[in-house]
Amino acid sequence: MDNRQDIIKPQPNPPAQTPSPAATTASAMPTPTKPTVVKTHTRKPIFATIVVIILFLGGVYGTYYWQHQKVTELTTQVSTLQLQVNGLEQAKAKQSTPANTSTTSPTTSTSTGVYAGWETYTLKQEKLTFKYPSTWKLKDMTDSDNDDEILTGPNNFSMIVGAGAAVSAVNIPSGPIELADPLTFNTKTAYFDALSSTTSTSGNVYEVFLSQSKTEANDFFPTKNISFNASNSRILVSINYWGSNTNSPNTEPLSYVEGDANYKDAKLVVSSMAY
Repeated sequence: MDNRQDIIKPQPNPPAQTPSPAATTASAMPTPTKPTVVKTHTRKPIFATIVVIILFLGGVYGTYYWQHQKVTELTTQVSTLQLQVNGLEQAKAKQSTPANTSTTSPTTSTSTGVYAGWETYTLKQEKLTFKYPSTWKLKDMTDSDNDDEILTGPNNFSMIVGAGAAVSAVNIPSGPIELADPLTFNTKTAYFDALSSTTSTSGNVYEVFLSQSKTEANDFFPTKNISFNASNSRILVSINYWGSNTNSPNTEPLSYVEGDANYKDAKLVVSSMAY
């Protein structure tokens, strides 16, 4: 065995390598830094806001639609009820409208004093209202151009209340005025002029007329609301005594007329007249 130690020969260093230009350039360039991304959470709040707005608008529209439907239903119901009411009123009016030639049923007055319990009536054409005793009867003879009412009381008492050109064209007795009894008509001074039939029956009353004058019995008051032949249209109020007894020539003594309860009531009828 060879006791010689192995001599380890040193190995020569490998030749140095010259770096290539590309490697040199690459090593010289700085390594790019990756940008830090900051995550934000803004989409969720915006989406939630939009949902809330949509829900709110939906609720508003739903409420409006519901209220609109209710209003429409109520309007329809009100219209239906109004039509029913109008129909009932028209039916009632037809039932309560009397025929022109029939005896009417006027309204009972609620007045106190001398007019307590009296009836109230209004002329259809002239629109003149008056009161009369409940014991009297009224017959309506009105036509399209003239008012003509006949009032009758106890003891064959008869009084005419009319308005228009036709009813006021009456014949006035030729006798003198036996009495010019003052009274009030529609707040104006008036007279009940009591006439005898002729001069030969002086002291007796044949007929009484409402007049503006105490010397002219045919000075009737003009109408206010009748347009037909308005220039000749007058208001006629007359009381006849020629049919109340059997005396010839059918007249009553002036003293009888002045004490007649019907005559006194007739004066109150005229005093109650108003528009």
